Amino acid sequence: MIPNTQPDVYTPSTFFPLVPGGKTPAIREWRKTLPGVYPATSSYGIALTDSDLVLDFDPRNYPEGRDMLQEFLAKFPQLDKTRVVKTPRGGVHIYFRKPAGINVKKEQAAWPGVDFLSAGHYVVGPGSMTVKGPKTVDGTYELYYDMPPIEAPAELLSSLDAPSESGTTGSDEPSLLMLHKFMAECETCQPAIEGQHGDGTTYRLACKGRDFGLPLDVVFEAMRDVFNPRCVPPWNEGELRQKVENAYTYAKNAPGSDTPEAKFKQLDNLLDEAQPAEQQSTTKKGKTNKTNASEEVLALASDFELWHDSSNTAYATIFINGHYEHYAVNSEAFELLTTQHLFEKKGKVPSAQALKDGIRAFEAKARFRGHGYEAGFRVAEHEGKIYIDLCNSDWQVVEISADGWQVVDHSPVRFVRSDKMQALPIPEPAGPEVFGELRQLLSNFSDDNSWMLFVSFLFACLRPGRPYPVLVLSGEQGSAKSTLTREIRALIDPTPFADRNPPKNTEELMITASHNYVCSYDNLSRLPEWLSDTLCRLSTGGSIGGRKLYTDKQEIVYRAKRPVVINGIEDLATRGDLLERSLVVSLSEIKDENRKTDDWLLPRLEALRPRLLGALYSAASAALKRLPDVQLQKMPRMADFYTWVIAAGNSLGFTSAEFVEAFHANGCKAADLTLDSSPVAQFILNDLSPVPWEGTAEQLLGLARSARHRDCQLFPKTPKTMSDHLTRLAPALRKVGIVVTKLPRTASQRKIKIEREKRARLEDLL
Repeated sequence: MIPNTQPDVYTPSTFFPLVPGGKTPAIREWRKTLPGVYPATSSYGIALTDSDLVLDFDPRNYPEGRDMLQEFLAKFPQLDKTRVVKTPRGGVHIYFRKPAGINVKKEQAAWPGVDFLSAGHYVVGPGSMTVKGPKTVDGTYELYYDMPPIEAPAELLSSLDAPSESGTTGSDEPSLLMLHKFMAECETCQPAIEGQHGDGTTYRLACKGRDFGLPLDVVFEAMRDVFNPRCVPPWNEGELRQKVENAYTYAKNAPGSDTPEAKFKQLDNLLDEAQPAEQQSTTKKGKTNKTNASEEVLALASDFELWHDSSNTAYATIFINGHYEHYAVNSEAFELLTTQHLFEKKGKVPSAQALKDGIRAFEAKARFRGHGYEAGFRVAEHEGKIYIDLCNSDWQVVEISADGWQVVDHSPVRFVRSDKMQALPIPEPAGPEVFGELRQLLSNFSDDNSWMLFVSFLFACLRPGRPYPVLVLSGEQGSAKSTLTREIRALIDPTPFADRNPPKNTEELMITASHNYVCSYDNLSRLPEWLSDTLCRLSTGGSIGGRKLYTDKQEIVYRAKRPVVINGIEDLATRGDLLERSLVVSLSEIKDENRKTDDWLLPRLEALRPRLLGALYSAASAALKRLPDVQLQKMPRMADFYTWVIAAGNSLGFTSAEFVEAFHANGCKAADLTLDSSPVAQFILNDLSPVPWEGTAEQLLGLARSARHRDCQLFPKTPKTMSDHLTRLAPALRKVGIVVTKLPRTASQRKIKIEREKRARLEDLL
């Protein structure tokens, strides 16, 4: 065939790990994997872009009596100069590059049995080991010819059929979109429970995979790895595979009946055939009829670039006044833009129904036919650079790299905005001395540590996509907590609604997060447990699902990772998991002789903001440059935030050593707050004797039921809740030298050991 040589290695653009031994992605968000980094796994996938073209030759799919690979090699002998991978089942993947924008139909009439794969699909990477079920074979994807892919022969591209109008699929590497949707189905559908129609539940889920056009093996793997662990009891692999095979044998719908191509065909024809309003149709009697109002809106599709992100949200991009603007298709802003655009072109306003129909069509085309990009929101990262959306009318952004920062007119990131966002000022160059000027205006920080944590939080807001700390501002009445919260918003994410009341439920908080980059809540009197837990999820990245309005079965999911600011008079954060993510900043009393009016303070803060932003952006540039060289022996909680601030060096107005000390003191303060607010911790610290102690949770609860603790409403009532309390308290207790260990379970009980050790040292964090 083709000789095996070792020239330059081709490095694909995006990798993601697969389930060990299989072809199913091990993560759902494969689009967010780092470019050029192989996953640490025995099996990985390569997401193809619009510039990639991979030909998948599988002898199982060839027409009887033909060898399509031999025919292909005979017609295109230059294939000995491109990348070739052998598959475990005797097939071959041949890699090419192609011009972006040329859509390729997966199945070509001239090459029966060969799959042509490009954007929206993935292939299993060379070196991956697949170990399948009992009816398949084992093997490795072997890099047979290691060359960078060459450009696809022009005569090959010119001979290909138009893009597919069929929804059928059949390759081992399915559509990313449909696989993403099916994995979501496996995660969210009702699990199979014995005695509750589990057979039907499993069969219907397998049928859904068939409707999505996915191969049987891929559906089986996804259900085995994602759906089956939730079943009670789980199916064994033989039973589960039989359920999937039954679905592929007896399902009523045709394979691929639920793919975008199959569902979108009628709508796509309607969009393509929509005519401008000035064109008129003639009736049989010779009279003319004006074009339908909905078609007038649909005709605007050619003025928008319709696209979607990795969560399948639809967006539109339009060129206005020399710059590009990006809008969520289902937003009020896009409705107004569409109305204005039609009015400017046709001199008329669309009816409510015509506008609704048109926007629904735009959303469908964006999701099913548009390209996939990541949408930015106020702060984003692209190719190692940080971009800040200034949210001004010119749609300018700040570009921060290891070499410095600059304001640019055209952003490579597609930023979208909410109607709550206001513009940031144009930044001005400044050094770390400007932070001293800010502290003179905001002079009521209780100590240097609180000031450093405050500045560090501002700096953390500039690094997107990583876990953010929660800033907790505490102080007595009149300590300017609200003023400081508003200043944080003005520097990072200006909005006219900085002083928000606490949310009533989790869904309300996530909706707020979808419209604000910084989530701030003013003057809280208490923090209920559900809100404490949700703020933890929001700071590290979380999602929540709920029923879509006016529907019975559709679910809507909110996803967000946001910086959070809360303030109040009392100690708000008392649960250990939130305190471990928090920066607790104490504000001191403002004496009457030092108090300033808003008329005096606010203009000075506003005048200082351009230079403050410039200093923060310069610090971010320095951190990008130094971050690869930051080497720490131990990583504390909030490691991303910790290393980011250390990488800034002295550019924030303090040294890395000073920050480490402040960060450690914050951890000790958080532990103290956790322990002070817990009656269980107070019992262990003050009343448990002797230490070390060993026994069951029930025995510990019995010891604690003394006059000192039995009347406390917060004290656990059962051994189970006592055990849960100890798990939550364990990190805080370790900081004061108490170690809680749950010993291995014996036949009858599980014991707990409580003992002392030396208090953690500051040097351990360095």
